[in-house]
Amino acid sequence: MTTATTNPPFAIGFLSILEIEVLGFCGGYLILNRNGRPLEFHCALPLKIDRAQQILFGTSLRSFLLSEHIGPALCAKAKTVVEAVFVDSPDAMSLRKNLSVPVARVELFKTENTEKNDSASSVPGCENMVELASYGQIKTPQIPGPRRCELMIQDHRSDSCGYRIGWLQEYHQDSQVIQSAIGQIVEDVNLDEPFQRIHEAIYEAHSVAA
Repeated sequence: MTTATTNPPFAIGFLSILEIEVLGFCGGYLILNRNGRPLEFHCALPLKIDRAQQILFGTSLRSFLLSEHIGPALCAKAKTVVEAVFVDSPDAMSLRKNLSVPVARVELFKTENTEKNDSASSVPGCENMVELASYGQIKTPQIPGPRRCELMIQDHRSDSCGYRIGWLQEYHQDSQVIQSAIGQIVEDVNLDEPFQRIHEAIYEAHSVAA
């Protein structure tokens, strides 16, 4: 007798880390379903970095904290399996080296020109941007960058903004999974909005005024 196996429900992770002057580095990890509803949320204890550590780590400090210390610890707390983890800082992209799922940075950009035909050309590097009727219709080549690949996505709600999705070039094979994950999110969920939820939850958890 064989037992039917079912795939786990779709879930996607959003991770963000703030540096709050009175507390230090505070991180949050939010997992959503395809409708943008929360499945899990985890908040890290504030981490205060002293002057000696700042000097010793230099410019690599943020990357170390986001990709090797706070980020992996937050993801390890989750029980829900996610398709991919989206971050809002380039310093967190190396988190991929410590996870088994794709990690991609979401960056919102806006153009000054609201004319539909000119919106893509007014943003440097966006010649291959694709307009979406919904996130499920992503069809665009990878745009090589310095040590990373990118997708340029035109927001279907506005002709004057879109998303730059980037991931480490050494994990170029993550492209299909990242596109599939975005394609499964319902079209009324903004890709950058979950980070705002994380920030507000962090401030609320630590009772700090934004």
